[in-house]
Amino acid sequence: MIAAFQSYLERLPAETKLKILRLYPDLAGKMLDTNQLSEDSTNEHASVGLDNLSPEDKKKLTDLNESYKTKFGFPFVVCVREASKFEVILRSVSERIHHTVEQELEIALEEVKKICRLRILQLVDNL
Repeated sequence: MIAAFQSYLERLPAETKLKILRLYPDLAGKMLDTNQLSEDSTNEHASVGLDNLSPEDKKKLTDLNESYKTKFGFPFVVCVREASKFEVILRSVSERIHHTVEQELEIALEEVKKICRLRILQLVDNL
């Protein structure tokens, strides 16, 4: 089931992939601050401390998110459950912002696949 879903994502036209990526909320952004994230996203943010950043760290991440979004046209997407902590996420966005649009589209879609895989596995485990 997971492989079929990942294959489906790969076969989508580039514009549809972009639409999917544009639906992702900013990490530690306004949707987190106003409790508008899904329960899964809220829990994932909390698992790496994105819900409890210092004002300085929040500003760093917000500034990097904005620069990333300006360059690529979609928010920075990372599977936070695999990133494990804030410093890893910060380093990742700092590195990935130097990629080409094509590279980043591919990487971001791989991150979406990781997120979907973990959420599907969690659903199955909860049956």
